[in-house]
Amino acid sequence: MSGNKTVPTLRATNWERATIKVPDASTMGTTISFHVSYGGGKKKHKEATEKLVQSEGVTNSKRVEVRVDLFDSPHLSNAKTMGQALRNYIGEKTLPWGDDGRRYLGNDLQPTVLMEAEKQKSAIIAEMEKHFSSYPKQKTLWEAEGGGLATTGLEFPTEASGRAKFKIDIVPGVITNVDDVRAGGMPKEQRDRFVKDVRAAEQERLRGTVREVTKRVETVMARMVDRLGKYGKDKDGKVIGKFTDSLISNAVDIAGLLEHFNITKDPEVEAVRRKIVRDICPLDPDTLRNSSEARASARRSASEILSRVGRFGSHRD
Repeated sequence: MSGNKTVPTLRATNWERATIKVPDASTMGTTISFHVSYGGGKKKHKEATEKLVQSEGVTNSKRVEVRVDLFDSPHLSNAKTMGQALRNYIGEKTLPWGDDGRRYLGNDLQPTVLMEAEKQKSAIIAEMEKHFSSYPKQKTLWEAEGGGLATTGLEFPTEASGRAKFKIDIVPGVITNVDDVRAGGMPKEQRDRFVKDVRAAEQERLRGTVREVTKRVETVMARMVDRLGKYGKDKDGKVIGKFTDSLISNAVDIAGLLEHFNITKDPEVEAVRRKIVRDICPLDPDTLRNSSEARASARRSASEILSRVGRFGSHRD
């Protein structure tokens, strides 16, 4: 054999270099998820539960238990309320992205949403600091008002243990793009299944966002159709039905969000957004209250929009 024989260079095939192409949502937004746990003071009192089971002759102890709340802390209650408000805020400005708690956040909304979310997060942390500083008082209250349960079978938690259980985080993430998932090094049959599964998962996430957008627009427009149809005056001039300014402000809000929520670039979503902006957003609530003709016209526009919402997603590949 000749020592000068050329050894061919191994080149990666297209499959080995391949990246899985997924929808372009990755260029239009990122993900965000909100996680919080407070480590409250509601606990099962084992000793009291055992005594109750024995005294009542309970045959299935899983049905009966004594639970106590060690804390009478308004700060803990406030923090939980504020946490739910933050979750609602993030939910309003985002769309679901799968079933793991991640939410789709449009690039244009990202700076405002993250700034507001961090502001609310800081307020929650401050409220929890007040709660932790009240531990000595909470322990005294429990010992004074917990009855016999306060001295048997349950130790009041330390401030350190309470702090260890409190966790709050706003986690940014990315949406899969063509550089994220590689299919190299797999047998062809396995690669085929892998590519198919990843594409199917991404498409299902996109379908979930379309369903959410559809639901939000339908909710706003259906309420408008219903309220405008029922509002008016009876023969005695008495107002019937309910009409608030939020009927229009909610439409303004959804129109503003649709531009950021149209991650499939669906022309029907854009057409509906433009129609809301043109036909609904300029409406004056007082004019609608005082004019049956204006209400009828607005109701027709809302009905037309509602009839088009079901076509969201029909133009996607």
